[in-house]
Amino acid sequence: MILIMIEHGIVFVIVETITRRADIICELELVSLAAVLKTLTM
Repeated sequence: MILIMIEHGIVFVIVETITRRADIICELELVSLAAVLKTLTM
């Protein structure tokens, strides 16, 4: 019982870190896209 809870906790943490990393990557891509658009319109 306890082992299953620990395993679920580990999986949850891994999923959380992956989704958070994906969010950060998306934000960075959006920022770089905005910078490229700014340089193109200048």
